[in-house]
Amino acid sequence: GSYVYVPPGVSVEIPLQSYFRLNAPGAGQFEHTLIIVDEGADLHFIEGCSAPKYNIANLHAGCVELYVGKKAKLRYSTIENWSKNMYNLNTKRATVEEDGVMEWVSGSFGSHVSYLYPMTILKGDNSRMDFESRFLNNHAFGNDNLLRQISSVVEKYQTMISEFANYHLVQKDLQANSQDITTRAKSIYSVFESLRPVMNRLHHVRILQQIEVSKNEAIKSVQDSVTDMDNLINAANNSLDNMQAVLESFIKDTDDMLKKFTRSITRDNEAMVSLKNDKELILGDLNNGKSTIEQAFQTFTVFPNNFQNKCVVIQQNLQEFMRLNSEISMFANELESEKIALSQQKTH
Repeated sequence: GSYVYVPPGVSVEIPLQSYFRLNAPGAGQFEHTLIIVDEGADLHFIEGCSAPKYNIANLHAGCVELYVGKKAKLRYSTIENWSKNMYNLNTKRATVEEDGVMEWVSGSFGSHVSYLYPMTILKGDNSRMDFESRFLNNHAFGNDNLLRQISSVVEKYQTMISEFANYHLVQKDLQANSQDITTRAKSIYSVFESLRPVMNRLHHVRILQQIEVSKNEAIKSVQDSVTDMDNLINAANNSLDNMQAVLESFIKDTDDMLKKFTRSITRDNEAMVSLKNDKELILGDLNNGKSTIEQAFQTFTVFPNNFQNKCVVIQQNLQEFMRLNSEISMFANELESEKIALSQQKTH
């Protein structure tokens, strides 16, 4: 097999090449190619395979693993020239990171049967893949590359729809937590509201005590105590007023925030529902296209019916024509010989 590693930022200007030849009758070839193109690097790799013509079956079962790093580019070209006794079975996989480019160029000639399975996993954002393939042989062949690519796209859309559903559940949990915080704040506010009548009653008691004290100027110490109590009650009232104002402001801000968040979640949910519907439509179209392509591959034939028989008839007619042409040439030569003989006789 072959192993290639291109370091980050290195651009290989000349294509690298490898060649595999199966050189024994009835043998099998199982080469393994591993190529790693690191971040920002560039490589064109050409791989060739062939085998002589034998009278018994041969097997070629290759494995290719490719890795394209971030902003890297890899062109993998393969040329296969097989005889009619070859069973050609290849499995090829590539993983492409963010902004990476993977290009497949495949040419397969001959073989009894060719099954090629290249697949590209577009792992990073803005990654892309191009695939160009040509096959030429005189027997049936199987190739479901396009179907596998479509299946990969369908799986990716299904994963995206699943992730949107998870995001929707997280939003619902966050909304429930915000509503719970608002409810608790309102409960604290109601507790402070229930304390206000108690403070009013204490203030009324203070007034009654002050009236009693005014009747007896001699009890100066009691009056001082009432004054201190009044100051304490006023301070407590002021604290309650301040706390009430803070709580009212907090509840108002929380309500405003919850309303804005609820509107934002509603818009996001509507957008996600619309996007999910669009994705499901695209997914349906892809599945329908996949079914159509599968049916096309099942009914596809390289040559029309009775094509081989017609070729045999044409070859037989051509051989008969060549035989008649040979006889006519011989007859023309005989006539020419007789003509020469007659001319010589006239001369003598």
